[in-house]
Amino acid sequence: MDRPSVPCTETENVCPRSSEKRQIKAQQAVRLGVDSSVAPPGRPPATLSNPTLLALASDEELSELLSALRPLLRCCDSTGRWVVPAVADALQPLQNTCQERLSRVSQPCSVQLATAAAGFFAGVMREGGNGAVVQDGLLAAVAEYVLSGCSALEGSALASLLALLLEARFQPAHPITFGNAVIKRVLQLSHAPPGMRLRHLADSVEALAQLSCCDAASAPPVISVAVGVALAVEAQHCELDSEHLLQLARVMQGVAVIAVTTPVCSSIVLAASAAWHLQVMRVSAAAQQQAGLGTAISHMWCTSRLLAAAGQANAHDPHHSLLTGCLGLMGKAASADREARGVPGPTSAQRRVLSALCLLGVPAPLITVNCEFKELFQISIAVRMSLQTGEGHRQVAILVRDPLKHLLRGSSVGAPLGAQLAQERMLQAAGWTVCPLVSQSCLQLPLDVLAAELAALMLGERERSSLRFVA
Repeated sequence: MDRPSVPCTETENVCPRSSEKRQIKAQQAVRLGVDSSVAPPGRPPATLSNPTLLALASDEELSELLSALRPLLRCCDSTGRWVVPAVADALQPLQNTCQERLSRVSQPCSVQLATAAAGFFAGVMREGGNGAVVQDGLLAAVAEYVLSGCSALEGSALASLLALLLEARFQPAHPITFGNAVIKRVLQLSHAPPGMRLRHLADSVEALAQLSCCDAASAPPVISVAVGVALAVEAQHCELDSEHLLQLARVMQGVAVIAVTTPVCSSIVLAASAAWHLQVMRVSAAAQQQAGLGTAISHMWCTSRLLAAAGQANAHDPHHSLLTGCLGLMGKAASADREARGVPGPTSAQRRVLSALCLLGVPAPLITVNCEFKELFQISIAVRMSLQTGEGHRQVAILVRDPLKHLLRGSSVGAPLGAQLAQERMLQAAGWTVCPLVSQSCLQLPLDVLAAELAALMLGERERSSLRFVA
């Protein structure tokens, strides 16, 4: 495959809006009747809650309205409510209107409105936290809009729409078909001048990886274009830029997740891992003469370790893992400059699991909370055990997941996100027994029931009575 065109190099940092611009946009939204306390004379308050008035607005007017409302998306930390109360009343009518526009067939929704809606509702979820609900109907309409009109979307619009689906953890109804359409468009944009912006590519690859929209056939082109873009960016930038390096690390992290969660050929993963490792070494050497790149270099080395672990988890030939080790990926990355990471204390769900393990008779010295796995991620609770049958020691990784952060919505509701699925595959490849638990179940199940379910996950129904823990 030919190397993709060099991405656009103009500054991609989005400058923060000045207070004056925010004030102007807020005043525009107030004039439209968002804030009922200062609604213009003669106009009903909270006009945005009236679906009839929203239906009369054109796509252009509605997109301008959503852009004007974005500065008002602020949630009070103490109460958890929106700072502008009328925003809460307007969210449902706006969702219904945008869903109807995106689903329109006779006159397709404009790209401007689709992009504005994606940015607005992604902001709703970020600012409103877990209490901000974006309905599945709207997300399904966004996914169908991307699938049907992907060939006409530019990089910014495509990235915005995918970012909303990722923020909502919403997997499309037909993820592989959806992913093939997106990948085809990403390849077109990457090969056509001036190329796809690096941030947009990172958003696209991350969404494809986390929402599990790749298979064995579509993964190699994604990996190839990602490595090609990374090399092209390095060749074009004489002076290293921290933002570009961070976006490159995001792209390759997505590649690592795809490599672990799809049956892609291990030689492709090995080649990508080696190319990225050599690039990180060159960038690290050049960064010694330039200040302010410590965080970016640290992220790049972390990505190098992740790719190496992905190659080992994916390898079907032992020589591949041997070659990966000879390249020095793990050793070099471990000794590189890293950010200090604090180990958090156990959560409420983890404490319930610890109580269940105590009920099963697990000695405390055999339990480790927030155990590091190859400096890549943390295992919620690690247990070392053996069976009375004499099969030897067994390492068990109990992964406690938050359903509002780590599990998919949509067609594969309850399934883990791509990153969490990749963690399972890496642990299994290293010989661990993986026991995924949902934090909500840990907190709601009676302790004896939780202990019984945990024992079944750790050993299976037939071996449950042969549980024995050893030092």
